[in-house]
Amino acid sequence: QIIRSSSNSSNNSATKPIKRTTSLLSYIRHQKSFHSDAVALVRVGDFYESYGVDAVLLVEHCGLNPMAGKARAGCPWRNVQATLDGLTRR
Repeated sequence: QIIRSSSNSSNNSATKPIKRTTSLLSYIRHQKSFHSDAVALVRVGDFYESYGVDAVLLVEHCGLNPMAGKARAGCPWRNVQATLDGLTRR
């Protein structure tokens, strides 16, 4: 399941964008509160990144390397399809 935010969505508060002043981690936590069964990948520059339990899942099942020794993992945007394939193969 992929989480997408759109400003033209219906009254579903799970997909309404949060103010720009909100930190990335706050935004991810907010989205995960509505989509706890989904893996959240967020595009940050040229990378898709994941945090917390989602990052651990990607490290264990997709072979990604943890970033900065924390519960954070990512892949270049060009490799995101291979990462998603690694999650759905099992």
